[in-house]
Amino acid sequence: MPKKKDWCDKLSPQNKAEILAGVLHTLTSHMPDVWAKIPKWYQRQLMQVMWDCSNDMKAFTDKDLKQMRVYYAKFIKKCPEPKRKK
Repeated sequence: MPKKKDWCDKLSPQNKAEILAGVLHTLTSHMPDVWAKIPKWYQRQLMQVMWDCSNDMKAFTDKDLKQMRVYYAKFIKKCPEPKRKK
């Protein structure tokens, strides 16, 4: 029986790199309290990976962009943003 294709198998390497960059941007810019809990040496490694894998917007095809929008829509439903305490 053939293995069912996982959603991530459908993503291009460029899309995976862009999604990684989006997650790191969210952590560094919008969740500094969470980012601060990550050891400094690991923060540096994550940031280096993000810069090494960065893509130019012109490199994405319409199919890539559509695929990322679909991925994020499903991701947000699966992992909603936590409610903030007042």
